[in-house]
Amino acid sequence: MSDKLHRFIPIIMERGSVDAPHIDKEKYLVPVDLTMAQLSFVVRKRLQIRAGDALFLMVKGTLCTSTATTGSMYDAHRDPDGFLYVTYAMENTFG
Repeated sequence: MSDKLHRFIPIIMERGSVDAPHIDKEKYLVPVDLTMAQLSFVVRKRLQIRAGDALFLMVKGTLCTSTATTGSMYDAHRDPDGFLYVTYAMENTFG
């Protein structure tokens, strides 16, 4: 497990809905122990979305739990090309 702490996961962020804004950076190299909640925070900052907008991260059509690590998601769902494809979608929760 200690070698996992020094690994990084290659991620490609994809827009999952037409109402979601385009992200300025689609390729990421993130630490294996980064949680999906932490990744969501990074994506929110890059999208510059309002506090009232919800952001959902999905892998292969399944909603990601916030406590899952990028390493566990990568091990379970990586693509044969070596990337983990994460889709983001939006929904306005306050209006």
